[in-house]
Formats: sequence, C-alpha cells, structure tokens
Amino acid sequence: MPINSFENYPMSWKPSIDQTKRPIYQALAGHLEQDILNGVLLPGTKLPPQRELADFLDLNLSTISKAFKVCELKGLLSASVGSGTFVSYDALSNAYLLEDTKPKHLIEMGATLPDHASYEPLLLQLKSMLQETDYEKWFGYGRAGESLWQKDAAIKLIRRGGFETTVDHILMANGGQNAIAATLASLCKPGDRIGVDQHTYPGLKTVAAMLSVHIVPIKSENDEMSPTAFEYACKNDNIKGIYLIPDYHNPTASFMSVENRNKIAAIAKKYKQFVIEDASYHLLGKKPLPAMASFAPEQVIYIASLSKTLAPGLRLAYVAVPSQFKEPISKALYNLNITVSPLLAELTARTIVSNQFEIFN
Repeated sequence: MPINSFENYPMSWKPSIDQTKRPIYQALAGHLEQDILNGVLLPGTKLPPQRELADFLDLNLSTISKAFKVCELKGLLSASVGSGTFVSYDALSNAYLLEDTKPKHLIEMGATLPDHASYEPLLLQLKSMLQETDYEKWFGYGRAGESLWQKDAAIKLIRRGGFETTVDHILMANGGQNAIAATLASLCKPGDRIGVDQHTYPGLKTVAAMLSVHIVPIKSENDEMSPTAFEYACKNDNIKGIYLIPDYHNPTASFMSVENRNKIAAIAKKYKQFVIEDASYHLLGKKPLPAMASFAPEQVIYIASLSKTLAPGLRLAYVAVPSQFKEPISKALYNLNITVSPLLAELTARTIVSNQFEIFN
C-alpha cells in the first residue's frame, strides 16, 4: 500500500492502470502516451516526481523510471536533472501537410514555403527544355551515369551553403524527408537510438517512429546542442548518431555557433557517430556559416533540399555522403525512390548553373 495519503494531494497526473497487465512499465507508458495524445496532459505540464508517482501507484521506482524513459525516447517527454520531467512542447506535432479542404481561416504553420515569385525561373527553364528535339528523354527512367553534370550543379549549390565536396559523394533523393528516411533505414536497426535537440523537426520524429528508431533528446545550452551533453550521450545512452539543423533550426530558428559545430564534429569523430546535417535552410543566409560537414566530412551526411528555397514541388534533395555510408544509403534511396524524375533533376540543375536560383535568395 502507498506510504502516504493522496486523497487531497495535488498531482498533475493521477493515472489508474490495470496492474495485471505485464510488463507494468509498458502499460504505464502506454497510458501516459494516450493521455498526452488525447490532451489530458498538455505540452509543458510538469509530471509528478518519480518517487511520488511510485508511492501513489504502489509500484517500484524502477517501473516508473522505465515507463518515463519509453515516452522520452518517443519524444513525448523532456527530462532535466534538478528541474523534473515535462511533457514536450512538440509532443503533439507532426510532419504531415494539411489537406486542401482545410478551413480558410486556418494558418498553416507546419510547412515553410518559398515565395511564388521564385517559381518563375523554373517556368522559363521548363519551357526551354520542352522545346528541345530530344525532349522525350525527360519522361523516361533516369539511368546511372546520365546525371554527372547534374551532380556538378549539386556541388555548386552545396558550396553556396558552406561545404566543399566532390561529385563521387553526391546522391539524389526525392526531397529532404525522403533522404532522412533513407539514411535512418540504412544506418539504423529497429531499437537503435539517435540523439536530437530537445526540440526537433517533427518529420524526423515521424520517420524514427515508423522505423522503430528511438530518439534521445540531448540537452541544449544557449539554444544549441551542448557538446558536453552530446559526449555524455555517446558514453551512456548507446546512441549511434545525431540529427541536427545548424542553420535556422526548426522549430526554434536558432543558429549553431561555429565553435560548437567544430566541437560536435570532433566528438562525432572520436566516438564514430554518424551525423545527419539537415541543411534545408542553408541557402536562406547571404553569408552561410561553415557546414558541420566541413569539420567532419567522413562522419556527416549532408542533406541539401530545394523545398524551402526554390520549390517544394521539385521533390529533390542533394545528399553529400561519406564513402563509408554511400553504398547502404544509395541502396536505401533506390528502394524508396526507384529513381529521381529526370525532368525535375534536369530542370533544377539548369536553374542552379544559370545562377537563377540566386535571384530570390
């Protein structure tokens, strides 16, 4: 029986669970998840101390700790030593676009879209391409070896974002989300863990959930991932890699300092961690900071998407992949993509090489 009386005791969460269901920690974690998803526990709510909850439910402290950990790995909770455990502010967020039938008064905040004026150079390029005598090739399958000059265009774009790479490292994906999915699918197994910022891109969370990859929130300092906390996670949390958005972080819009990029990269090299650098916003700055990949090119998978800066309908992202990861990620992209559209790949490359993508950035 509980040691204390909780009849009139204020607690933010007083769950009632069937203790015949085993293991109990999973039943408790499931109940906690449903209360968060159903709005019983709102984002930012501080949960009762684990010892207090253990006494209330007449359970072992370790059972409470394991249940909280399950929800923390799903991104539902955020814990801080000395402060307590809170329902994550982005616990209810997702990466899915609203339907066209959404109410007109509703402002969509789940997608970052470029100004429609940026589509004009694409229209001019497209008209030119379709006037060429061999236009029919844009409507077939893309073949290996056909995209070499398009990869030169990728190098130019990535250089603009603060990273120098070479053609032999470039792969193409049907957008940044597709590249993230292929990277996790190829480098992680179900049950593996990756580190993320305490507030992270919802699309990463949906991909990780689909692949049964657990996410481990890593403490921030001054709105950027703490190198000390990252190293602690490498030693103690059995993570395989991390996911970062160094420029215009989603959702906080913060920047990672050059000093911290260097430190994070050094730790990744020391502990042989892969780093997914989401550079979706890297073209938005006139003078971009050096990419994380420039400090650890052998560890960092650098994803340069066109969705935020040119046109999301292109469904194209360039991925600069270290040699050690290229084969598995290439196979994963093939199985997920089959092929990138030759029409849109050529259209994008021509727009980049002609410098028309600079007009609106």
